Amino acid sequence: MADSKHRNEIILALIGLVSALGVALISNWDKILSGFQSPDQPSPKDPPTVTEDPETDPPETDPPINENENFSLDIDTYEIGDLPDEGTNLLVKERDGRKAIIGLTDGGKLEITNLKLTGNFSIVFEVTLNNIYNSIFSVESTTSEKVSIIFDGPHATPYITFGTMRGYDNTGWKSGKNKYEIIVRKGLAKFYINDQFFNTIEIEPTTVFTTVSLTGIGQDEALFTLNATNKATNK
Repeated sequence: MADSKHRNEIILALIGLVSALGVALISNWDKILSGFQSPDQPSPKDPPTVTEDPETDPPETDPPINENENFSLDIDTYEIGDLPDEGTNLLVKERDGRKAIIGLTDGGKLEITNLKLTGNFSIVFEVTLNNIYNSIFSVESTTSEKVSIIFDGPHATPYITFGTMRGYDNTGWKSGKNKYEIIVRKGLAKFYINDQFFNTIEIEPTTVFTTVSLTGIGQDEALFTLNATNKATNK
């Protein structure tokens, strides 16, 4: 009987030992597994490392060019004597008590790009041209379509061409500074000089105009303002 009792105590002790080992094994199973993982294999707790494949991943692209639906040339941001960024051979100088853009030479050119003028829009600029005119104001698109105002001479007063109309005596033109305005609505571009109508040309209504320029700016010319907006006014 003593041997049987001793045998039962040994069996119970073994069962307790096996149970304790089982609990310890279960509670530390993840640590045991991590010890058998290869050094290159990530731990289950760590996210896998993702490497970029230059052949399959698309390359990073530059952000799109900022296209301005409205534009205003703010000459007041420049100091007298500055060279404006909007063109070539240009200089900021005081004229008639105001800052203005003039030409360093007779070949000065103002150019505003990355615009997005389409549908109904208007462009207004104030400029003084001398008695020998050789300037072109253009509104250009990415296609071949262009809207142009041509100032030509030499004359005591300029000949102004817009579309099929060439002249000056039937307009509000005056010596010195003049305001010129192009208003585009429903496929028609109307041109005004000092708020007086000059002529109309037809354009494609869906055309997107991206560039505005004025060439032939000399030392005797002066550009005071230039504004473009995608909301045309009624006249």
